[in-house]
Amino acid sequence: MTPEAKVKAYFKKCCKEWGFIAVPLRPATGFKGWPDYTVLIDNTGKTAFVEVKEAKANMNKKHVKEQSEMLQTLRGKGHFAEFAIGKEGVDACVKKMLAL
Repeated sequence: MTPEAKVKAYFKKCCKEWGFIAVPLRPATGFKGWPDYTVLIDNTGKTAFVEVKEAKANMNKKHVKEQSEMLQTLRGKGHFAEFAIGKEGVDACVKKMLAL
Protein backbone atom coordinates (compact mmCIF):
# COMPACT_ATOMS: atom_id res chain seq x y z
CA MET A 1 0.00 0.00 0.00
CA THR A 2 1.40 3.43 -0.96
CA PRO A 3 1.80 6.15 1.69
CA GLU A 4 -1.10 8.09 0.14
CA ALA A 5 -3.29 4.96 0.08
CA LYS A 6 -2.59 4.50 3.81
CA VAL A 7 -3.70 8.08 4.54
CA LYS A 8 -6.82 7.59 2.40
CA ALA A 9 -7.65 4.41 4.32
CA TYR A 10 -7.19 6.32 7.58
CA PHE A 11 -9.47 9.11 6.29
CA LYS A 12 -12.20 6.62 5.35
CA LYS A 13 -11.87 4.92 8.76
CA CYS A 14 -12.20 8.24 10.61
CA CYS A 15 -15.21 9.25 8.51
CA LYS A 16 -16.92 5.94 9.20
CA GLU A 17 -16.26 6.26 12.96
CA TRP A 18 -18.06 9.63 13.00
CA GLY A 19 -20.96 8.47 10.83
CA PHE A 20 -19.83 10.35 7.71
CA ILE A 21 -20.13 8.77 4.28
CA ALA A 22 -16.95 9.36 2.25
CA VAL A 23 -17.66 8.75 -1.43
CA PRO A 24 -14.73 8.62 -3.87
CA LEU A 25 -16.41 10.33 -6.84
CA ARG A 26 -14.78 10.77 -10.23
CA PRO A 27 -16.85 13.17 -12.34
CA ALA A 28 -16.93 13.15 -16.11
CA THR A 29 -14.13 14.78 -18.06
CA GLY A 30 -13.83 18.52 -17.83
CA PHE A 31 -13.52 18.56 -14.02
CA LYS A 32 -9.75 18.59 -13.57
CA GLY A 33 -8.71 18.64 -9.94
CA TRP A 34 -11.92 17.26 -8.45
CA PRO A 35 -11.29 16.24 -4.79
CA ASP A 36 -10.77 12.61 -3.81
CA TYR A 37 -13.85 12.45 -1.58
CA THR A 38 -17.30 13.92 -1.38
CA VAL A 39 -18.27 13.52 2.27
CA LEU A 40 -21.87 13.42 3.47
CA ILE A 41 -21.96 14.79 7.00
CA ASP A 42 -24.22 12.74 9.27
CA ASN A 43 -27.58 14.29 10.25
CA THR A 44 -26.76 17.77 8.93
CA GLY A 45 -27.49 17.61 5.23
CA LYS A 46 -24.08 19.20 4.64
CA THR A 47 -21.42 18.07 2.22
CA ALA A 48 -17.64 18.41 2.34
CA PHE A 49 -15.07 17.98 -0.41
CA VAL A 50 -11.67 16.63 0.64
CA GLU A 51 -8.45 15.98 -1.25
CA VAL A 52 -6.24 13.57 0.72
CA LYS A 53 -2.45 13.66 0.40
CA GLU A 54 0.40 11.82 2.06
CA ALA A 55 2.43 13.84 4.57
CA LYS A 56 5.38 14.23 2.19
CA ALA A 57 3.36 15.02 -0.94
CA ASN A 58 4.93 17.36 -3.49
CA MET A 59 2.44 20.23 -3.45
CA ASN A 60 4.13 21.92 -6.44
CA LYS A 61 2.99 19.40 -9.07
CA LYS A 62 0.64 20.57 -11.84
CA HIS A 63 -2.25 18.29 -10.81
CA VAL A 64 -2.00 19.54 -7.22
CA LYS A 65 -2.32 23.12 -8.48
CA GLU A 66 -5.47 22.06 -10.35
CA GLN A 67 -6.78 20.41 -7.18
CA SER A 68 -6.06 23.56 -5.17
CA GLU A 69 -7.91 25.68 -7.74
CA MET A 70 -10.92 23.35 -7.60
CA LEU A 71 -10.98 23.49 -3.80
CA GLN A 72 -10.89 27.29 -4.01
CA THR A 73 -13.78 27.25 -6.49
CA LEU A 74 -15.84 25.00 -4.22
CA ARG A 75 -15.10 27.19 -1.19
CA GLY A 76 -16.09 30.22 -3.25
CA LYS A 77 -19.50 28.60 -3.74
CA GLY A 78 -19.93 28.16 0.01
CA HIS A 79 -18.80 24.54 0.40
CA PHE A 80 -16.37 23.08 2.91
CA ALA A 81 -13.43 22.05 0.73
CA GLU A 82 -9.83 21.42 1.74
CA PHE A 83 -6.71 19.30 1.64
CA ALA A 84 -6.12 16.69 4.35
CA ILE A 85 -2.36 16.20 4.35
CA GLY A 86 -1.08 13.23 6.33
CA LYS A 87 -2.80 11.70 9.35
CA GLU A 88 -2.53 14.97 11.29
CA GLY A 89 -4.26 16.78 8.43
CA VAL A 90 -6.98 14.13 8.37
CA ASP A 91 -7.57 14.58 12.11
CA ALA A 92 -7.78 18.37 11.70
CA CYS A 93 -10.11 18.05 8.71
CA VAL A 94 -12.45 15.64 10.52
CA LYS A 95 -12.53 17.99 13.50
CA LYS A 96 -13.61 20.85 11.22
CA MET A 97 -16.26 18.66 9.56
CA LEU A 98 -17.65 17.76 13.00
CA ALA A 99 -18.18 21.48 13.61
CA LEU A 100 -20.22 22.00 10.42
